[in-house]
Amino acid sequence: MKKFVMIIGCLALGACGNTITGVGKDIQKMGEGLQKKSEKPLTKKEQAHRKSIGQFSNMFHMSGGKNA
Repeated sequence: MKKFVMIIGCLALGACGNTITGVGKDIQKMGEGLQKKSEKPLTKKEQAHRKSIGQFSNMFHMSGGKNA
């Protein structure tokens, strides 16, 4: 009886490991899909906005962080 319970327990743990691995792979694939969607070219308006944000943040870096 004890061996039977141990065998069932081992099978259950093996199934859990496979399930966790499968879920991890699903999450990884979803993340890759989202990353591909976000890698679109920026419009001129978006490029100008990012440039202005970069200039603004550089003011704080050049002052040694005293204004932060």
